[in-house]
Amino acid sequence: MSEDLTDLAIARRSRSTELAGAQGKDFSGSDFSELVIDGQNFFESIFNGCVFKNTKASQSVFQHTEFTEAKFLRCDFKDSSFDHSDFVLSEIRNCEFSSCSFQNAEWRDSLFFDVRFRQCIFRNTTTSLAQFFNCSFDAASAASYVGASKRFSLYSETEFFLPAEHINFLQLNFGIQSHSVPPSAASIYENDPFFALSLARYYRVLNAERFCMLLLEVVSKSVSEQGIPYRLRMGYIKGICKVMLEERFLSVFAMKFLENKLLSIASILTQRDLVLEVMGVLFALRVAMHDRMESIEEEIHEYEG
Repeated sequence: MSEDLTDLAIARRSRSTELAGAQGKDFSGSDFSELVIDGQNFFESIFNGCVFKNTKASQSVFQHTEFTEAKFLRCDFKDSSFDHSDFVLSEIRNCEFSSCSFQNAEWRDSLFFDVRFRQCIFRNTTTSLAQFFNCSFDAASAASYVGASKRFSLYSETEFFLPAEHINFLQLNFGIQSHSVPPSAASIYENDPFFALSLARYYRVLNAERFCMLLLEVVSKSVSEQGIPYRLRMGYIKGICKVMLEERFLSVFAMKFLENKLLSIASILTQRDLVLEVMGVLFALRVAMHDRMESIEEEIHEYEG
């Protein structure tokens, strides 16, 4: 019995020390906690549903790999290549990527919390509905990241240097903020309400009233334009609302105002799918209102009597 326990302990210790490379292997559903990956090749491997916890990797190849619904927690990746890889519905928390390459990678519906990018390359990386909370891109990473293939992504409390010549990046990317002085009001209110909303946020002149007016204009335009794909746009709008709600930017009164206006918009729509998309935004507002009211009631309860 004791020998069996000893063998098990040795096996666990060896498994938690180092992971050997394997090209084209399906690792789906595996747990890669407490691992060291050094100079290994995982070309065309599959890591769907995998968990990486306290993993340290350096000089390794993750090219053409899949990370659908994968989770990364407190990981450190250095000098590694994720070119042509797919991060779909993944969650990355408290991680750092240094001198890593993500060229031609795809980030879709993935969440990044407290992630740091240092000297990374993002040439032709595609993003859609990716969300970054309390993340940081150094100047080199930010300069490489900016490009037309980054669309419908959201940023909250994220350090990101955006050069003035790339201000158009904000047309379909919301949440990046600048410390520079805003230009005249005329240049903030563009014909494109998506751009106007992101610019107001970028120059830190966005207040609750302006947010509500621009958001309603964005929704109205998105549901009225014929022939323009709306699913990504409506998902993006819902994401914008969630960012502002999580930052507690909107009061209960502002949320109620938006709810009433969105109900009015939904009531005149004839396309069922569009109604469902608008109701998705409404649902996010109602959940936030419920949580906020509970919080207020708890605070009031402390002063009873």
